[in-house]
Amino acid sequence: MTRNTTIRLVFALGLCALFFLGLGVRRWVLDAQRARNDGAELPFTRESALMFMHVRSLCETGSLPVRDPKVQAPEGVVIRRTYMIFAEYAYAGLSRLLPPGLSLEERVRWAAAAWFCLGVPLLALWVWRLWGSAVAGVFAGAYYAVGLASVSRSTGQELSDENFALPLLIGHLAAGAWAESRSGRALAAGAALSALLLGCAMASWDLVQFYVMIWALAGAFQWLMRRHSGQARTHWLFCMFALVLAGLANPYLRSHGFPGSYAMLLAYGVAAGMAVEAWLPGFGEKPLPRAAVPGWLARSWRPVVLLLPLVLVPWLAGGYAEAYGHFTDLLWAKLRFLNQRPADPALLSFDQRILWAPALESVNFMLTIQLFPVILFLSFFAVAGILVLSRRRSIPGVFELLLGFVLSLLAFLLFKRFHVFLAIYVAALFGWLSRWAFDIKRAFPRWCMAALLAYALAEESARVFKAPERLGGDFYYRESAELARWLKENTARETVLGPFWLSAFLRAYADCPVVLHPKFESREIRSRVKAYYEKLFLGDERAFRDWAGRYGASYYVYLKGAFNSPQQRYYANALNPPSNAAAGRMESEPEKLRYLAFLWGNDRYRVFRIITASDEEEALRLSNEAEKDRAAGRAGAARDKACLALVSDPGCQAAMRILLALPPAPGGIETLAGD
Repeated sequence: MTRNTTIRLVFALGLCALFFLGLGVRRWVLDAQRARNDGAELPFTRESALMFMHVRSLCETGSLPVRDPKVQAPEGVVIRRTYMIFAEYAYAGLSRLLPPGLSLEERVRWAAAAWFCLGVPLLALWVWRLWGSAVAGVFAGAYYAVGLASVSRSTGQELSDENFALPLLIGHLAAGAWAESRSGRALAAGAALSALLLGCAMASWDLVQFYVMIWALAGAFQWLMRRHSGQARTHWLFCMFALVLAGLANPYLRSHGFPGSYAMLLAYGVAAGMAVEAWLPGFGEKPLPRAAVPGWLARSWRPVVLLLPLVLVPWLAGGYAEAYGHFTDLLWAKLRFLNQRPADPALLSFDQRILWAPALESVNFMLTIQLFPVILFLSFFAVAGILVLSRRRSIPGVFELLLGFVLSLLAFLLFKRFHVFLAIYVAALFGWLSRWAFDIKRAFPRWCMAALLAYALAEESARVFKAPERLGGDFYYRESAELARWLKENTARETVLGPFWLSAFLRAYADCPVVLHPKFESREIRSRVKAYYEKLFLGDERAFRDWAGRYGASYYVYLKGAFNSPQQRYYANALNPPSNAAAGRMESEPEKLRYLAFLWGNDRYRVFRIITASDEEEALRLSNEAEKDRAAGRAGAARDKACLALVSDPGCQAAMRILLALPPAPGGIETLAGD
C-alpha cells in the first residue's frame, strides 16, 4: 500500500468518525432534552409540526393533497405553494429504512439528525480541497460536529428545511472546489454535481437565497475584474442553469418570485456578459472594425451589461418583493435603529415588530460569545493571514470564502438565525489555521498553536456538554399535549383560533382546522395575524368575537400570561391596552365573559367556545319558540327549547327568564343534566 493510499484510507475513516461524532453529540443532546421532560416523547412544534404532518401523510398514503383546507381556514392553502415540500420526501423515505418498532417521530428524528450530519464529512472534504490539507479538513469537520452554533438547531428535536438544505449546500461547495481543480469531463461532471446539489438546496430552503446572493456577488466581481478562470466560469454557468431550473420547476419558488429575485437578476447580468464574451471575443478590449456601438459603450460595457437586468426589477421582482417584503422591511428597520429595537413599538410596522423576534433578533456581544466563544475571534486572525498570503500567490476559492464570511457575519449581527451560515465559514477558516499551525517548522510555536486549536475545540464543545438540556425549546410539552388531546376529543374537529406559533401544532396533533399559521411569506397571513393581535389587545370581547367569526372559528385557545407579556403587547402596539381589552378579561375573569364561554384549562392554556352571532340568533329563535310553548302550556317543550338555547348561547337572557318562569322539571336538576 502506497503512502498516498494510506493517507486516503485514514482520511476516509476519519470522515466516518466525524459523522458518528456529530450524530452521537446530537442524539445525546436530544436525550437530555427528553430527560428534562420526564423522558416523554417530544412532539414537533411550530412549523416543524406541519412538516412532520406532511412526512406522516407521505408515510401513510404515499402522497400529499393539493390543498390543505385546515390550515388558514376556511379557505385553506395550496400545499406546494405554501411550503417547500422537498425534505419531507427524503425524511419519509429514510424513516422507512429504520426499525418499524420505533415510533414515526423517533424514526424521523434519527433520519433528520443523520442527514444533517452528512454535512460534517462533506465540510471536511470541502476544506481539504480548499486548503490542500487533510489536517485542515479534520479540524474544520470536528468543529462542525461539536460546535454549539452547528449543534443547537440540528438535534432532530425539530424538523426544518434548513437542516436538510445545509448538507446539500456544503456538498455543493465541496464538489465545486474539486471541479475547479479539474478539466475536461472531470470538470463537467464535478460542476454538474455541484450545480445539482445547489439547485436541490435552493428547492429545499428559501433562505439559501442568502448564499445565492453571495454566489452572484462573487461571480459579478470576478467577472468585472476578469479573474474568472475557465474552470470557474464553467462551474458558475452550471450553477446558474440549476438555479433557473429550480426556480421554474419548484412551485414554491415559482410562486414566490425567485426567478426574478435580486440575486438572480444580478446573475442574469453576469451570464449575459459571459455570452457576449463568447460571441464577440475581444469586445471592448481591442479596436473593432467599424464598431456598431459607441466607443464609450465598447470600453465600459461590462458594468452596463451586468446592471441591465436590474432595470427589470419593477416587472420581474414584483412577486418576489411581495413575498419577502416583510423581511426587507425588517432589514431597513434594523439599519435605521442601529440594530437596537426601539422601546416604542409605534416606530415600527407590524411586520417589523412581529419579525424582530428570537429567531431574527439582533445579536449582542453576550449572545455572540455564547454561540462562538472562541472560534469567531480566531477567524479574524485566519482572515488576516489569508490576506497576507494571497498577495504572494493566488488561492483558488479564497475570494468567495472571505466574501461569504464577511456577509454572513454582518447578517448574523443583524439576524441571529444566520449563524448557521457563519458556522460554515468559520469552520473553513479554522481549518486554514490548523493547516498553518502544522506547517510551522519550529516545534515549540507549532505545539503552542496546536494547543490553542485544541482549546478552541474544547471550549466550543463545552458550551454543548455543560447544559445540553437548555438547547431545546421551552414549549411546555406536557401542557401542550394535554391541550391537543382535549381538543381532539371534545371539539369534533371544528375550527380553532389560537396564537400563530401554536396553531401549526394544533393542526398536526389535534387534527383541527386552524385560522392562523406561522408561515409568513404571504400578505394574507401577515394581515390576518396583525388583525388578531390588534383585536386581542386593543379590541373588546365583542370585537374579538366578531373578527374570529369571520373565519368560522368555534373555539379559541388563549395562552395564559399573554396579556401580561411585554413582548405580546409590543407586537400589538399595545403597551398600555384599554381596560376592556379582550386579552385582559380572558386573563383575569375568564368565567365572566359574555361571548367567550370558558370550557377547559391547564397551567398553560385556556380554551373558550366562541359564541358567534349565529349562535345568538339560534338561541333567540329557540327562546321565542320556547316562549310560545310556555304560553300554550307546553312546559316540557318550552323547557327543552330553552335549554337548547342556552347550549347555543349560555348568556341568553330570554332563555334564562323562561326557565325561571317554568315550574321545576320532574326529577329536578338531574333530569335536565341527563337530557
